[in-house]
Amino acid sequence: AAVTVLSIPSVGVITTEDIAETSWGIIFLIGAMLSILDALETTGAIELVIDVLTRLIPFAALTDWQLVAVLVGLAVGIRVLFSTGSAAIVVTLPIVLELAAAFEINRLFLALTVLLVVGSTTILPFNTTAVLVSMDQGPLSNRDVAAFGLVTMGLAVAVAALSWLVYWPLVS
Repeated sequence: AAVTVLSIPSVGVITTEDIAETSWGIIFLIGAMLSILDALETTGAIELVIDVLTRLIPFAALTDWQLVAVLVGLAVGIRVLFSTGSAAIVVTLPIVLELAAAFEINRLFLALTVLLVVGSTTILPFNTTAVLVSMDQGPLSNRDVAAFGLVTMGLAVAVAALSWLVYWPLVS
């Protein structure tokens, strides 16, 4: 409804070019994530997942940076199980953000960190279809794929750490 009102010619906030350039995949990704979160909350599954995780991992004994590291590590572990980063994010982000809220970690900062790290992680050949095609058509080996994925993941972790240490304190 808001898009409709904002795109009325007399209002003109949203133009046809804006709508044509919209990444609908991102909109559907966010919608799917919110739907999964709603289903997890409605069924009580999110509480069960958080309860199991808090029994396995002593979150309360961790400092904030250790807690963030563990949550990002969990996100990467879940990422490896999925063929695409977006599918992993849809499942991972609601869980990580609920845990962040429970332990009073800034959800915005953590969401950016998880998106950066999970989006840059490719360890196994099935983690992206492009890797499968390039392995079939080119000189990539499993070792090459893992090395590339670990380097990009390491760079994303460095960018995320710098954002927590430098960027977020400057803008908040």
